[in-house]
Amino acid sequence: MVLKSALRYAATEAIKHMDIDRLYAGSIPREDKVQFRFLNKTGVLDDKLVEDALEDAIFRAARNDFVYLIREGSMQKYADHVGTPQILAYAIEKGIFKPKELQMIPIDHGYTPAGFCARYHNPKLLTELRLKLINTKPSQISKDKSYYDKHP
Repeated sequence: MVLKSALRYAATEAIKHMDIDRLYAGSIPREDKVQFRFLNKTGVLDDKLVEDALEDAIFRAARNDFVYLIREGSMQKYADHVGTPQILAYAIEKGIFKPKELQMIPIDHGYTPAGFCARYHNPKLLTELRLKLINTKPSQISKDKSYYDKHP
């Protein structure tokens, strides 16, 4: 049981610090997926534990996106320009940003924060990320570009 607990801790910490944008895009190493799949199949990691760790990774990524968006620079940045807007929308919906921080996030296309969240809301985000984490088949690059907003 000591080994199982140590493996569980190490695996959840690895998930919490994972590059969630790369996972969302399906581009984490296959070897990692094989390991996570094994830990999931053998009961070291259950689905809830994986999804809780993924939520931590989402919140970390969203906080990094926030810092990117408010950092001064010559380029105009908007919330839908981050690596994965669905992740930022999830974090906004979960209330990780203070009201003052939320007002600082630049959002274009006439969206309010609520409108941005409605546009990029993915009710199955955690489940999809968990499945991408343990799916060892090569990922296909999606040709669906409908989630991109058109810019004039």
